[in-house]
Order: sequence, then C-alpha cells, then structure tokens
Amino acid sequence: MDLTRRTKALELFVILALRPKGLDRDEIREHLWPDLEETLAGYHFHAALKDLRTALRDASTPDNKTTHFIERSGKTYRINPQHTDVDLWTFHQALTNSRTATTQQAKLAALETAATLCHGQLGQGLKYDWLDQDHR
Repeated sequence: MDLTRRTKALELFVILALRPKGLDRDEIREHLWPDLEETLAGYHFHAALKDLRTALRDASTPDNKTTHFIERSGKTYRINPQHTDVDLWTFHQALTNSRTATTQQAKLAALETAATLCHGQLGQGLKYDWLDQDHR
C-alpha cells in the first residue's frame, strides 16, 4: 500500500496500528490535528479516513473491493484484523512468542520472524511527540 502522497492517511494508519482496539474520533483528532478547531479537524479526519480506505481497497485483491478494512463501532475506529495484516502486530506477536518459547529453536524462529519485519523506523518521517515518546 502506497501512502507516500497521502501523509495524513499514513498518520491515521500508524495511530490505528498502534492501538489495535481502536481510538475514538476525538482522540484521533487530538493526536493528528491538535491545533485545529473541532469542525475543521473533523473535515480533515474524514478526508484522511477516505484516503486510507481508498489506499487499502486499491491494494487489495479484486474480490476484496467491498471489504471494510477500517471499521467503526460508535465513535471508535480500528483496523479490521480479519482483513488487514499489520506488520507491527506480527512483530509484537513474534516478540511475545520469543519470550514464551519453551525451546531455543522456537525462540530463534520467533526472533527471526521479528527481524524480517524490521524495515526502518516506525512512522519514519512523521513528527509527533506521542510517536517518538511512546513507540520508537
């Protein structure tokens, strides 16, 4: 999925990937548009959400064009884990697997999985305190 020209959609994807259980619209607006008036931030949120959904749909197979990759429940938005693979989630699962492995071989396999998922800094180029302080 290419979001290089859709910066806010990328930022939205990163923040949702960091919170697998989701965030409500107000929390997302606070993180991504903290200085904007609520109505204007709402417009920006919906534009970023539309761009993100479009990018995910464009990256999917033809039979997934109607799939909901980003789902909403009330005011909460989250990445649908049934339809979207998130490397960050797989990375964290691999680290958990390495800590709970009962054999050296299983631990090594989990760490190798984690290593293959490292392609650079999380959200490289994005400049947010919440990302730098809590997740990098």
